[in-house]
Amino acid sequence: MRKVLLFLLFAISIQLHAQSDDFTKRVVWKVSGVSNTDNSTDQYTSNSEFVTQGTNTIQWLQKGGAIVYNFDVTQKSGNWKDSKKDGELLFSVMFRGHAGKIKFSRRQGQVKIETNIPIEGKNTLPFVFTIDSISML
Repeated sequence: MRKVLLFLLFAISIQLHAQSDDFTKRVVWKVSGVSNTDNSTDQYTSNSEFVTQGTNTIQWLQKGGAIVYNFDVTQKSGNWKDSKKDGELLFSVMFRGHAGKIKFSRRQGQVKIETNIPIEGKNTLPFVFTIDSISML
């Protein structure tokens, strides 16, 4: 009986672990498309990626890492535990001395990243990125 109980506890812990993603570690978000929220017809494919480093930094890498934009995370909110299910994480960030927000979300099966870095009332990064894949490293 004791062996059965231990096996069940072990099986349950594996199942619970399998359903939880650890967004506090390094995560790579592969971008497949970008749209400009200021101009709905401005859409294009993109071979870039975002890398989240827990609650410290977010990097936007373009051209295979030849161009890197760094965002310093000042706060994180949201409770997204499973990247295969709907949820969101909202990061407050600093970018070149300006405060803004970056939202990572899944809604109805689509993963998106939305950037909003306002300077003098205008969003200087008015983009929505469509994410092709998420890799937990």
